Amino acid sequence: MSVWPAAAQDAKLWLYTCDHFLGSACLRLPNFMSVSYEVPADFGLHQVSAKSGMSLTLYEGDARSRSISDGPPSLSFSADGRVVTGYQQSQGTGREVVDVVVLQGGSGKGAVHMHVVIESEAQRSDAACVSSGFRPCRLRISRREATQACPRMSSIGERMAA
Repeated sequence: MSVWPAAAQDAKLWLYTCDHFLGSACLRLPNFMSVSYEVPADFGLHQVSAKSGMSLTLYEGDARSRSISDGPPSLSFSADGRVVTGYQQSQGTGREVVDVVVLQGGSGKGAVHMHVVIESEAQRSDAACVSSGFRPCRLRISRREATQACPRMSSIGERMAA
């Protein structure tokens, strides 16, 4: 995605195992970032924050997220059984909104929607690093247990950082 700088490629977080888990995905957080989690209804919101002031929200739920733009996506690819679509919208004076939606097979089920407002190059770099550590997981549910299987490396995170 053209919005992300080389810092995401340099960090190579897609090569490391996850350290924060969502229901249908996981992340390798960059150094010195924090995450909070909230359940406002039947979905989850994960908030990743950095010292730069960057705050990236990850929505997790079964509702199909709408894009911020009626225009064509700036990022679109399929990998690992997921459809990834990204949108950028400039809001003038150096402010930019980026939304990336990851759908399981394009069905709208198991959607993860990443949303970030970027106001500086430091925030852009931080958001790029967070997205490079993203990977979708499979949730296996049986009568007695639920297990999450996440890939050790993330082809989706690598492609989003490119």
